[in-house]
Amino acid sequence: MNKFLALLLALAMSLALVACAGRTQTDAPATSSLSGSVSEAPTESSQEEAPEASTDPADQSEASVQPEEEAFVPAQVVFRQVDASAFAEDDVMLLNCSYVEPVVTMADSEIQQKIQQSLDEVLYGVKDLRDFYTESSQEEYDSMGEEESFALVDENGNYVPYFLSLEGRVARSDETVLSVVFDEQMYTHGAHGQTQRFCCNYDVRTGEIITFAQLGKENFRSVAAELVLAKSEEIAAQRIQDGEMNPFYPDYQENIRLVILDGTETDFDLWGEEFTQGAPITFAPTYYLSEEHVVFISTEYTLQPYAAGTIEFEIPYADFGDVLNPEYVPQS
Repeated sequence: MNKFLALLLALAMSLALVACAGRTQTDAPATSSLSGSVSEAPTESSQEEAPEASTDPADQSEASVQPEEEAFVPAQVVFRQVDASAFAEDDVMLLNCSYVEPVVTMADSEIQQKIQQSLDEVLYGVKDLRDFYTESSQEEYDSMGEEESFALVDENGNYVPYFLSLEGRVARSDETVLSVVFDEQMYTHGAHGQTQRFCCNYDVRTGEIITFAQLGKENFRSVAAELVLAKSEEIAAQRIQDGEMNPFYPDYQENIRLVILDGTETDFDLWGEEFTQGAPITFAPTYYLSEEHVVFISTEYTLQPYAAGTIEFEIPYADFGDVLNPEYVPQS
């Protein structure tokens, strides 16, 4: 992929990056062992002979009854649909906009609040983008009829509105993981629209984002790159066998790193000073955890052209061997 497309990708991802950013990461707490408590010896006034143990079978039966453990309830996420379209003063639609508001419910209220605040950042970014598109489309609409107008009209001369949407789904929710996947679609009068898929992966025991540092050993990223490369070759071979074209760019292997992101990488990390201007931009995670796979995502213009759509690389947990932290492997 040439430098121009690389720059376009950096810009596109910076617009789509609204999830799982701006949070500090902390190591998962160490597991503590249980120990007996020590109590003070009773005073003389409180020392009494212990009552004799009952020999009544009924009493012994009652004493043996243990309270049942509460069944584990995984995190629940409800996606509330919001219509946020914008209109001109004459009621012409400027922006066709809808998005989902994820609402988390968990047994632990503190962890629930922590995850909810993180997911709320998705909405902050979408709302900022909505405001920007509303202003831009209003300027275009106001320029209609002018010689150098950039407004797009249909065959009847009606203004064609911008488009922005955000959909979400839960890929996995269990005793250790909550993985949420978002799809963002945009259209701003270019040759075609644009789609971005990004993810938020949480450890439900702490509420923290799961980065590669928690997910596996130090070489997790390099092992993941090898597995994604092998999977891409399988996909390309299958497409060709099916009579289709190879979906990937000729030099896509050089950019495998762009689909192995955990939300800690910046544009400087990926592109260097040549493509870095101003404050660093942190990119959204491009992976999520499903019931059977670690799934890596390549959106359009990453490893493949727009026509190939979004491509996912499903890597079975077992393929990582001992590189993967077993705590994040679903328990069958």
